[in-house]
Amino acid sequence: MTLVRGERTNDLDRRIGGTALAILAVACLAVRLAFVARLPGSTGYDAYYYAVQIRALIERGTLAYRGASLVYGPMALLGAVFGPERAAAVSAAVGGALLPLAVYGAARELSRSAWVGLAAAALAARSEVHFVASIELIKNAWALAAYAAFVGACARADREPGPRRVAAAAIWGVAAVGSHASTAPLVAILGAAIAAPHLARSWRTTARVRAALLAGTLAGITAFALWGPAAGSRLLRANLSLTPHLCLPDFATRLEAINGPVYALELLVYPVILGAALAALAIPASRRALVSSPVAVGLTITLAVLLAPVWTCNPMGLFSRLIRMALVPALLLAAAAAGYARLSVRRVASAAVYSGALLTLPLQLRLPYARSHPHFEAGRDAIAAVARLVPRDALVLAPHGWQFFVTYVTRLDAASARPRRTGRPVWILRIRSPMLPPGGAAPRCASSRDIPLAPGFSLGECR
Repeated sequence: MTLVRGERTNDLDRRIGGTALAILAVACLAVRLAFVARLPGSTGYDAYYYAVQIRALIERGTLAYRGASLVYGPMALLGAVFGPERAAAVSAAVGGALLPLAVYGAARELSRSAWVGLAAAALAARSEVHFVASIELIKNAWALAAYAAFVGACARADREPGPRRVAAAAIWGVAAVGSHASTAPLVAILGAAIAAPHLARSWRTTARVRAALLAGTLAGITAFALWGPAAGSRLLRANLSLTPHLCLPDFATRLEAINGPVYALELLVYPVILGAALAALAIPASRRALVSSPVAVGLTITLAVLLAPVWTCNPMGLFSRLIRMALVPALLLAAAAAGYARLSVRRVASAAVYSGALLTLPLQLRLPYARSHPHFEAGRDAIAAVARLVPRDALVLAPHGWQFFVTYVTRLDAASARPRRTGRPVWILRIRSPMLPPGGAAPRCASSRDIPLAPGFSLGECR
């Protein structure tokens, strides 16, 4: 059966669609603001990294840590209103709420259906993976929203080429990469997938170029999965295990205990979507539809790249960050496929998805993650005592995440690992479990008798 594209983007009244999208965006932002409002301080294990950066921008006009990002501009503006601590939390809420708006535009363009765009936006808002990721990885959340807007702009420019549309796509690509460098490979893959066919001389050559690009990239990913663990580089050794194994179920099982079954189930859907996209290549009609869309080809390659370490990865290493970015290409690929459904099916299915996602948004506040979220405030008094005991030129070692809180509260230099060479005194802040975050092992150093600061907190000078 030949696939026929469905109705165009006027399949939903513009006013109704705009109102529904506005309701979804407001509800999404309200839920996230409600989450951060009940926290006494900032949010996320790296929360005070952003608080330190915002304070430095406000006070000195420069960043405390190297790591330029376009996101720090809006953060500094929020910091002038809410203060550095609360600005980081509000930035997490705002950045997470931007994704549904960007996904709506991209899914609407790819599917040529406003109904499908609305359903995709609702799923992005309801995504528990993105909810947690936007709280923990604030810059990534803003960058992912810019990347989704970039995909939509690319789809528009590919359908109706023109200087303005190409410029819009370029601007969104720069915004994504400028927000966080992790989106650079994603932007490059999609840009290459769109540009390569335009360099071909005929439609037959164009189809071959697209098919070769897709097949070649997947072959490269397979080679990386097999060769990577033996490469010997420190990065690969840190994030890949030496024994290939399917780590996604292990990863999902670990995170289920932290974030609940819905979160774990969502992770398992991404490779299913990738498998469906690759299976579509075996069906002549769907193969023509997939290969004829350079954006769909680019999204398939992107999703494959993000899921590549699934075979050989350390579940809590590099893969844990990559799979959280897989939401956008997976969701947009599904939206592109949904555009071929009948209008009546799109209406019923999209209305059901939108209503279900909107009504269950408040359940995100009941995530196990939300209940067990780390509260650095419990140690504020103990950390404040560090400033009275440690010389101003000293370096304070603290578990991951806590080093930024130490710097924010005391204005001392702090780190999570001892540098090889340092010409100044080094002190260590010891924090006993359960105050430590998962994976936040304490730095090691031999010290003299520790000074108790508060229950669970002690301080010692490294020898």
